[in-house]
Amino acid sequence: MRTILEGADAQPLSDPAHAPAEGGVDRGTVAGLVSDLIAMIDEAGLAGARFCVPLSSSIGSVAALMAVMETTCSGALIPLSPADEGPEPNPDWPGFCEAVLIPPDATQGAGSARIVMMPGGRKQRGEDRIYLRTSGTTGRPKWAAHDTDKLLENGRAVAERMELSPADRVMIPVPIHHMFGLGAGLLPSLVAGSRIHLVPRGNPLVFFQAQRGFDPTAIFMVPSQCRSVMALGRGSGSARAIVVAGDKLFPDEAVAFEAKHGTLVALYGATELGAITASSPRDPQALRHATAGPPLRGMTLDLADEEADPAAEGAVPFRVRAEYGLLGYVDWDSGDMIAEAPEVWPTGDLIRLHDGDRIEVLGRSDHAVNRDGLLVHMGQIEGCLTRAEGVDQAVVVTAGTSRRGAGLVAFCTLTKPGANTDEGILAHARAELQARAVPDRLIVVESLPMLASGKADRLALTAQAEALSS
Repeated sequence: MRTILEGADAQPLSDPAHAPAEGGVDRGTVAGLVSDLIAMIDEAGLAGARFCVPLSSSIGSVAALMAVMETTCSGALIPLSPADEGPEPNPDWPGFCEAVLIPPDATQGAGSARIVMMPGGRKQRGEDRIYLRTSGTTGRPKWAAHDTDKLLENGRAVAERMELSPADRVMIPVPIHHMFGLGAGLLPSLVAGSRIHLVPRGNPLVFFQAQRGFDPTAIFMVPSQCRSVMALGRGSGSARAIVVAGDKLFPDEAVAFEAKHGTLVALYGATELGAITASSPRDPQALRHATAGPPLRGMTLDLADEEADPAAEGAVPFRVRAEYGLLGYVDWDSGDMIAEAPEVWPTGDLIRLHDGDRIEVLGRSDHAVNRDGLLVHMGQIEGCLTRAEGVDQAVVVTAGTSRRGAGLVAFCTLTKPGANTDEGILAHARAELQARAVPDRLIVVESLPMLASGKADRLALTAQAEALSS
C-alpha cells in the first residue's frame, strides 16, 4: 500500500469548509479518513475494484481519491455534480466501473461517504489505474488510462522542477479531476508535503479572498483565470511560482500579471502524458515568458527525424518519449482497451526550440494553415484578437479558400454588448498582424459552443463557418 499523504514534515490541507486561517485539516487526520475509506471499500468486498470517483475542490474528495490511489483500486475521475447525490444513477457514471465512491464530507468523517454499485458494472480487479476523460475533439470521447505509480512519479518530477517543499503554501483553483489540477498541482504538492488550499474555479473575487487568506507561495492556474483576475485590476500577492498551463499568456499580459501577483512559470502537459515540460521559478523572466521550459525528468524530445519545412519558419511537430504516461485509450462505455500508447507520442502541437531544449508552443499542428506560402498559427491570431478592446474570447477556424490560401474565419465574444464591432476588431488585427494572418471574416457572437472539458468546440464553429462560406 502506498502512503502518499504521510511524512514527518507534511503540512495540512484546507478548502472552503476548512479555512486556512483556522489551520485547515492536518495530514494525519486526512490519512485517518483515507484509512477509514479503504476499510469501507474492503468491507464492501470491493478491494482492487474499478471505481468512478466524482471529485470537487474539497478535502473529502482528496481523501476519496487517495483511498483509490493508495491501494490497487482504479479510479475513473469525473466532476462531482448534484446528480451524484440523487436516488438514480448519474448518466455520467462510466459503465465500465463496478461501483461509485461518493466522497465524504470531511467534517462528518468517512461515514458520510457512499458506495453505490453500478447496475451492470464490469468486475475488473487489481488494475491500479487512474482513468481521465479526454475532450473528444479528435473523435469519439474516450478514457486515457494511467498507471498509478507512473502518475505519481510524474508528480514528483513536477515537484522537483518547481522546488516544492513542506515550506510551501500551494493554492489550487483548478479542478482536480483534470490532469493539470491532479498531475501538476495536487499530486506534486502532496508528495512534497506542502500545505494545500483547494479553491473552486469560478468567480475571481473568490480567488482574491483565498489569496489574501492563504498567502500562497505557489498557485496553479490557467490563462483564462489570469485574465479574469487582471480584469479586476487588483494586486494581492507575490507568489514565488504561479504555474500556468494551457493557452499561452502573451508577453504584455505576462509582464502585467507578474508585476501584481508573482513569478509566472509556464508548464506544458497533456491528458495522455501528464506534465511534459516546465520552466523553473529561477529562470530569467524572458525565458519564462517565451517558453514552456525544457522536458521534465522522464520526458525526452523526439525531433531527430524532422525535415525542415521552409513554410514552417523553424516550427516542428512536437513528439515525446515518456518513461511515464498513457497506458492506452479505453472505450468510453465498455472500458476495453482500444489503442495502446505508442513508443513515441505525437502531441499534435507545433513547437520552436530555444537554447537547445526549451520549447515555445506555437499551437496545434491542425490549427496552422498555409497562407502566402508561410504557416499561420491560429493561436497567435486568437491572442491578437483577445487583446482588442472589449473582446472576451476569440476562436479562429478555417473554412473555404481566399486569395491568400485557406480561408480564416474568427468568432469573438465581447466583455459586454456593444464593447466593440467586427470591423473595429479587424482594424486592431490589421494593425498588429501581418496581412496573411488577418482573418478573412470576423463574426461577433453572444457565446461560443463549448465542450465538457471547458474548451471551445472548434468542430461546431468550423461547421458554422463552412455553412457561411458556402
